[in-house]
Amino acid sequence: MSNGTLNNTSNVNKIMAAATLVITIAVLLMYKALPIEYQGARTTFGKGLGITALALALFSMLYSLRRIHMKYRWGKLEAWLQIHIYTGLLALLFALIHSNWRFQPGAATTALILLFLTDLSGIVGWVIYIYAPSAMSERDGEKYGSPDEIYARMDKIRQSIETLEHRIAKAGNSDEEMMSEISSGEEELKVLDHDLKIAMRREEMIGIWLNVHIPISAAFIVVASVHGFVTFYL
Repeated sequence: MSNGTLNNTSNVNKIMAAATLVITIAVLLMYKALPIEYQGARTTFGKGLGITALALALFSMLYSLRRIHMKYRWGKLEAWLQIHIYTGLLALLFALIHSNWRFQPGAATTALILLFLTDLSGIVGWVIYIYAPSAMSERDGEKYGSPDEIYARMDKIRQSIETLEHRIAKAGNSDEEMMSEISSGEEELKVLDHDLKIAMRREEMIGIWLNVHIPISAAFIVVASVHGFVTFYL
């Protein structure tokens, strides 16, 4: 990752952190300033917070769409990740205030627990994303990080080696420059093979995490939607 990308990610992180802090303080002060009769999950303010929490949770899921469609330039993936993290945290904050800090058996508390577990598993995913070893081999000004990218690069090198070997065999003598290119390609294949193993381990870790994070997130959306439907229509 280049210094420019790191700086941009850091700037987005600072902006999102500052915005989250300001929103958190503002909502808490607003809630505290309300008369007691206007506090609670069934008040207009409380329902508004509940709806906002669900909306934020749904919005945070757009990050998953951005990851799936990485070939489309819908903004930097790092920026989407920061938005995903902070909207998830804000959703939990709004849900807690919406509940008026009261936890009773039922769909509301179940949704709150699922949201907490979603955020907790999200933090685990963030740790994996940041600290898990990643393969970032750079050759000819290009970076190869994912297994598919490394596979593609290795195939190109193997094809180049086969072409050179065919030319040497056809010529009937060893060309020093060609032999040097073959040797260089074979060395690069060894490096890329090592990087491939690292990338596959990382992908495996992320895959296991996603199998936990996504079902919990989906369960929260379902339970929270049922809770909202019951509140407004039953």
